[in-house]
Amino acid sequence: MEREYTISTKDTSSRTSDAVRSIYRDGKLFDGIVVHHGKTINIQCVTMASKSEFFRAAFCRWQNDTKSPCITIDHNLPKECVTKLVDWAHTGELSVLRSELQTMLGAADQLGFVNLLADLGGLLAETVTEENCVDMLEVAARFHCRHDVPLDLLTANVTETIAFNWHRLTKEESNALVDISYRAMDTLLGSEELHTVSEICIYELLVEWYAKHPSADFTSLLRHI
Repeated sequence: MEREYTISTKDTSSRTSDAVRSIYRDGKLFDGIVVHHGKTINIQCVTMASKSEFFRAAFCRWQNDTKSPCITIDHNLPKECVTKLVDWAHTGELSVLRSELQTMLGAADQLGFVNLLADLGGLLAETVTEENCVDMLEVAARFHCRHDVPLDLLTANVTETIAFNWHRLTKEESNALVDISYRAMDTLLGSEELHTVSEICIYELLVEWYAKHPSADFTSLLRHI
């Protein structure tokens, strides 16, 4: 059976939070609508705006004073993720299957639920393996340069796993590390968890990577070595 994680960010000491959750679950005081894949989801606008930068900006741009806000969500986002994220915004509780973590992280980021990203990144860090560490490096790199949500634990687990499996990863005929993005390479080389790998080995990888990415800023990456 697939593992399910539960994230709880509700303030158990706040009577106001308890009241908001109760009203939401009772289906009361909705004053806005989210439209996704033709399905409408009732929302409390103030609650959504307090949890999401995306919705806060969307409500500010809403120009029709005679109608309640109706926000259409990118159809590329999975239905399950959108539904769960809207529910989390009102209740402070989110259940995520292990296989949903990466998709949920992307959806939460796109919809501006910044306060949820660190929790999802921490759970995703637990799923890093020898087999998926290179792919996970790209995920970690996406957030690495963002001061609001660097996802340090995910970055650390990924680079530590790559360092531990360095010989196998770099000596394979299809060395996946030479195909990673500049952002991922910068994240990898800048990580302290890579200290177990010799500078010569790191330099050799960088040279091989640069041969495939000749337009990249080689000097900027070299500063890490």
